[in-house]
Amino acid sequence: MAIELFGRRRDYLLALIYYAQAKRVAKTVLRLPEPDGVRAGRFGDDGRGISLAIFGDSAAAGVGVDSQDDAPFGQIGWGLAEQGFGINVELHATSGHTSFDLLYRLYVMGACRFDVAIISIGVNDVVKASSNKAWTDNLHAIITLLKRKFGVSHILFLSLPPMHLAPSLPTPLNGLIGRRAMALDAMLAQICQAHQGVHYVKDEFDKAKLDRQAMFAKDGFHPSKLTYQVWADTLVGCVAKLYSNEC
Repeated sequence: MAIELFGRRRDYLLALIYYAQAKRVAKTVLRLPEPDGVRAGRFGDDGRGISLAIFGDSAAAGVGVDSQDDAPFGQIGWGLAEQGFGINVELHATSGHTSFDLLYRLYVMGACRFDVAIISIGVNDVVKASSNKAWTDNLHAIITLLKRKFGVSHILFLSLPPMHLAPSLPTPLNGLIGRRAMALDAMLAQICQAHQGVHYVKDEFDKAKLDRQAMFAKDGFHPSKLTYQVWADTLVGCVAKLYSNEC
């Protein structure tokens, strides 16, 4: 894993600094809870009844805001309702989960059917130093399980966030973390391209012109309400296109 994480000679020279900074961040970063609110609900009134599930980590769960109304669950649900969709949304996400944790969650869940799965995963694979092989193997298995067990027609993986911009990560640790996030993100994009019905959804933070402070919650690590809105708008647009046969 050291070879994969330390991609440059300079990283080996800075290893002790990275270690000290990581320990300091782990001790001092503000711990935010998952937001209050229901995790299953119906949005909109049309008769199609599309079923959508949100899976993943703390970002999928909405850590950084106080209510599920402001988290991906509520923002995506109401956003699709405003587009004229009737949609049933379920949230299956837990802070700290890696790709392996998500895979295990899918194995132990009871079988049911979802038309669309939206997935935010990967930040904890960066933080907990998942290997390239573990990351890619888990992603392939997640896709297979979602299709075979849950009958998902469309799987949308959200790109990993720009972790190097997180205010809680000091320099040079932020550079190391950011490069690793970009490496896992590139693998994610390739895997999505290799599977039918699997979509890599790139964030639109640059397009939205969000500044660094506005992007993150008060802990300096998790998304802010504004960032969740950008994510939701992007994902709502993609789902709407999928069901308009445009994507």
